[in-house]
Amino acid sequence: MSAEILLSDSPDPSPAAGDSPFAVRGGYERIVPWQRALLFFTGLILVSLLTTAALLNPDPHGLGTHQQLGLPPCSAIMLFGVRCPACGMTTSWSHLMHGQLLRAAHANAGGLLLGLFSLAIGPWMLTSAALGRWWLGAIHPAWLAAASGLIFTVTTAQWIWRVLL
Repeated sequence: MSAEILLSDSPDPSPAAGDSPFAVRGGYERIVPWQRALLFFTGLILVSLLTTAALLNPDPHGLGTHQQLGLPPCSAIMLFGVRCPACGMTTSWSHLMHGQLLRAAHANAGGLLLGLFSLAIGPWMLTSAALGRWWLGAIHPAWLAAASGLIFTVTTAQWIWRVLL
């Protein structure tokens, strides 16, 4: 792809060879200041959460890792005796950041998917904000909706499975 396409202020109506199938056509246009700020702060939050998860030791019980941050135990377990849908998410992210994918999935499969999504999209957001243009192209909203739906469905399905068992 030529540098003039990447730096152009007007969107290119057709994607160049090798463009990502997840990208919006002509996704190399400049990003307006409020979008850059939103991308920067959202990307910074995701990368910070991933860094924090990397610094934690995953709890061997599959949940409770968040207590290393001074947070209380899960209220759902204390009040109702069942895990909430988010139980094990911090543990899942910590396992992910330590390269333990199967343990991450066991702790919270939706958390693993959310962590993987964050690993991909956090740096993309920060890089796009720094460049002032969509790095590797803008992501199509339908792909974001599909990823969000998958994460929600897997998290909910695992929670229902745990409640029924």
